[in-house]
Parts: sequence; C-alpha cells; structure tokens
Amino acid sequence: MSVVVVEEVGSLWAALGGVRDHRRCAGRRYPLRGLLLVAVAAMLAGRRDQLGIVRWGRQLRPEALASLGISRGRVPAPSVWCELFQELEVGSLEAVLGAWVRGGRPAGHIAMDGKRLRGSATATAPGAHLLAAFSDALGGVVGQLQVPPDSNEITAALDLLRALPLEGSVVTGDAIFAQKEICRVIRDGGGDYFFTVKDNQPALKADIALAFGGFSPSAARLPPDLTCAETVGKEHGRLETRTLQATASLAAYLGPAWPGVAQVCRITRRRLVRGQESVETVYAITSLPPGRANAADLLALSRSHWGIENRLHHVRDVTCREDQCRTRARAAPQVLAAMRNTVLTIIRRSGRKPVEGFEHYAEHRSEALNDATSVRTE
Repeated sequence: MSVVVVEEVGSLWAALGGVRDHRRCAGRRYPLRGLLLVAVAAMLAGRRDQLGIVRWGRQLRPEALASLGISRGRVPAPSVWCELFQELEVGSLEAVLGAWVRGGRPAGHIAMDGKRLRGSATATAPGAHLLAAFSDALGGVVGQLQVPPDSNEITAALDLLRALPLEGSVVTGDAIFAQKEICRVIRDGGGDYFFTVKDNQPALKADIALAFGGFSPSAARLPPDLTCAETVGKEHGRLETRTLQATASLAAYLGPAWPGVAQVCRITRRRLVRGQESVETVYAITSLPPGRANAADLLALSRSHWGIENRLHHVRDVTCREDQCRTRARAAPQVLAAMRNTVLTIIRRSGRKPVEGFEHYAEHRSEALNDATSVRTE
C-alpha cells in the first residue's frame, strides 16, 4: 500500500489523485499520482521526455520519494515510464488538469487554437494534432484534446466545448470556428463567442461586408449605430494601426441562422514596415451586445485572442522545445504536452517568466518538487 500524503484541497497533488489508473493491480507497484508528480517536477526543471524524467528522478532522495508514496527508494526504469505514458487515460488527465487550472472559478476569456506536435510525426503519419482552450485570466489551459486523424478542428471544438463550463465565459477563435453549431453549443452553455469570418463562410462574410458599405473600407454607406475604436502600436520594427467598427444592425437578420448573434464587426489593420504599407480587412461575429461590449472592448478581445499563441504555443515551441521531443507512441505525446501546459501555469503563478522559471527550478531541485506538490489553483 502506498503512503498517503496529507494534501491541501486545490493543490496539484490533490488534483492528480483524480486521474484514473488504467494499470492492472500487478502493475501498481508505484502509485500513479506519485509518478505523475515526479514527471511534472522534472519538466518544471527543464526535462523534456521520459528519459529526462527518469534521470532527474534518480537524483531524488528516498525520503522525497517516500513523501509521494514511492517507497522503493527509486523511480522506475525508463520502460515503465514509456508504457505508463503510452497507455495513460489521457482524457482523464486532461480533465483533472483543466479542473485544477479553473479551481472553481470562471475562465473568463477562452481562446481556442490548434497545434501540431511536429516531433511526434512518423514516416507514415503527421504529428499529433491538439486543440487547446486557453484562459488568459487563469494563465493556463482549461481543456485540451487530440483531433483524430480522420476528423477536424470543428468536430473537436464541439467535443471540447461541451466538456467545459462556459457560463460567463467568452470563447474566441479564428475563422474555422465560425460555425452555427459551435455558436449554438456556446450559447446553450451560457457563454458568448467572438469569431473572425473569412471565405469559409462566404454568405456571412458578404452580408457583413455589405452592412459596412461593401468590401471597400472607404465606402461611404455605413450603419447608423456604427461604433469605432482604434489602437496604434509600434513593435518589431513595424507601425500597426488597428481599427474596429461594430454594428448591431444585422442581429435580427442573422439571428435565425446564427444563434445569439448580437453584433458584427469589421477590423482593418494597417501595417507600415520599412516604408511599405499593407492593409488587411477581416470581419467578425459576436454574441456580445453593445451594452456589454463596445467597439473598444471587442478590439481588445480580438487582440487578446492571440495570447494562446504568444503565451502558450510559442512558449512550448521555443522555451520547452516541444518539437524536438521525438515521443510518438499512442497517448504519450499528448501526456507530455498536457504536462508542459501545467508546468507553464505553475511558473506563471510563481510570478516568474517561463525562461526564468525553468532556470530557477533547474538549479533548485527541491523547490521544483515542493512547488509542484503544493501549488494551488489561486
């Protein structure tokens, strides 16, 4: 029997106790929760795969392992870790980690986006394709699942959204998610949406463009309730002006087909790079009415959507070197991705930036284990 560690409600250690153990009784010599916690702590210290986890775990003192219920004085061999990650019920792990990030609080703004794990590709199959739901306010992933090879992000988004508590949240995504059924699921769950609209919805795009006087941003015929917001930013050697115009004039017309639609938007981006100007115009649809979100709010929401790329996917690629991890078999790539998400949340809640956090925990092994064990959802 494994040693039971005294746990705090809301801690990651307590949450991991909810992961379903798929192993047979004969294969439970090491407690699942203890092994998962060692893996998280090792990745917090910069390890990237099962072999790195084993090497890090072998340096732990027997008393440290005993506090996690591992009474054998050592972590298991690499083959045990490989089999564990390959066969783990990754859906249960994702659900537990998502609930830990939420901690019973509303997620606020939820950004959805997909990512291909290029390092998991084989000669005959592309890498695992994951769809994540990221809460900027909570600083972590509240839901993630793998997109089956014979499916797409639309179907996966429906499954992901149905599993999330959406009450009071606003879901954002790129044009692929501008689907009537996705909008319906979000509204039925008590949430709101903001999706860009492109050529995958040609009729909707044409209707919105017509509301703003056609496809030309300089057209004179504009809706009477038009509101406008503009921001100017200078970064990475470019000057960018972003303008969002919003109107509720199409709500009644689009409402029967698009559940909950309250406003439509036109977003114009003007970029000046080395004296060369480019102009891009995109459209959007949202269920947020003018009384809850004016043009400035919608423009900020549009910009903050990219937090999932800047704060999650880019960091996993560059800082965590995710695409260099060659783990391929069955559930293992998603298990490691879920743990990277968790590690980034722990680092941010410690008040550090990702690079600083990895450097700190690489130098302080005991802190990596302690913080992974005790960090709460607050």
